[in-house]
This record gives sequence, C-alpha cells and structure tokens, in this order.
Amino acid sequence: MEKSMLEKSKMYFEMATVNIKGDPARLAQIACTIALAEQTKRLADAAWKKIGGEEKKEKEE
Repeated sequence: MEKSMLEKSKMYFEMATVNIKGDPARLAQIACTIALAEQTKRLADAAWKKIGGEEKKEKEE
C-alpha cells in the first residue's frame, strides 16, 4: 500500500529527529517542509473540488 505524502513526511520527520541530535535549524527546516506539504494538499483538494472533482476520502487504518 502506498503511503500518502503527509505520511511519508511524518515518517522522515521522525527519522530525522533521531538523526539530527539537537540541530534546531535542521529540525525547523523539516517542520516547515511538512507544513508546506500539508498546505499544498489542502490547496490541491480545494482546487479539485472547485473544478467539479469528487471529494476523495482517505482510508483510515
């Protein structure tokens, strides 16, 4: 099963928090990347809905 972009970002974030060992600049960069991914998904979903696309429902496991 393919993971969503948000799930991948969160997974990378968790891996990075172990590997950066107190590098706040790197942690901030990763957090901003995740926030950007979430915002991009919201904008894409809104645009899709506006042009008449059906709303996608993510499966919860």
